[in-house]
Amino acid sequence: MAGTDDTSDSAERRKLMQVHSLLHCLSEVLLHADGDDAILYAQVAQLGAELLDGWNALPRLREGGDRRV
Repeated sequence: MAGTDDTSDSAERRKLMQVHSLLHCLSEVLLHADGDDAILYAQVAQLGAELLDGWNALPRLREGGDRRV
């Protein structure tokens, strides 16, 4: 049976993946939007998604494994 830490880690990863997906979709929409600042906003959203990817990889790197979310 999974411990409380495993359950909370799993829930946290799911939330982070949802935020990542939201930022990715936002960046795609903004890339095709009109307006002077739309591209800049899309790049910021994409950077946020990339930062989440890097943060999500930290537990795998610390443990020396390649656990996927």
